[in-house]
Amino acid sequence: MKLFINVIGRLLLLACAGLILGFGIPLIITTVQNLNAGNGWWNFGDPTFRDYHIVLLIQAGSCLCGVFALFGVIFGHRSAGLVMAALILLISPIYTIVTGVQAGTLTGTWEQIWTLVRQFAVPFMYFGGTLLLVRYK
Repeated sequence: MKLFINVIGRLLLLACAGLILGFGIPLIITTVQNLNAGNGWWNFGDPTFRDYHIVLLIQAGSCLCGVFALFGVIFGHRSAGLVMAALILLISPIYTIVTGVQAGTLTGTWEQIWTLVRQFAVPFMYFGGTLLLVRYK
């Protein structure tokens, strides 16, 4: 039974790692190309380049969470890094809800609900996969 649970946890983490890295790496490449094209690596005063820097940092952290998930898949047991990565991944969707409520733009239409479900899916799958990783002997 523990082996079955461990396999389910590994599959969830593998799916999350694929989604995180599959969406994050092309975004990092595009952001680096934009920073190179505009010579904006050291231009912190321009709001556009500042946004590119923020996107680069956030996506690098997200890809690091994806790498932690891959380590969890390879080694097959949970660690404090996996749990912290799962909590870090929850920051963005919670921030979206808080700012949407404060601005009054979160009205509860089906498009908004579907967007929130998609934003929460990967962090919850990540956390569930982390919890299902158990050592078996």
